[in-house]
Amino acid sequence: MEYVINTRIEKAKILLLRSSRSIADIADEVGYASSSSFINLFVKRTGESPTQYRKSHRNSE
Repeated sequence: MEYVINTRIEKAKILLLRSSRSIADIADEVGYASSSSFINLFVKRTGESPTQYRKSHRNSE
């Protein structure tokens, strides 16, 4: 299960930086039925919300 979660989060990070798709669309694409559960897990794993991650890391890619 850890592998699946890590893979989903890594894919979400790429999508956040390389697209302007909504958080809900990205959550759905990486396999989460609910954007709120995706956001909660993303924060636990990265320390930032998906929106914060997109803003703070987009320029560094």
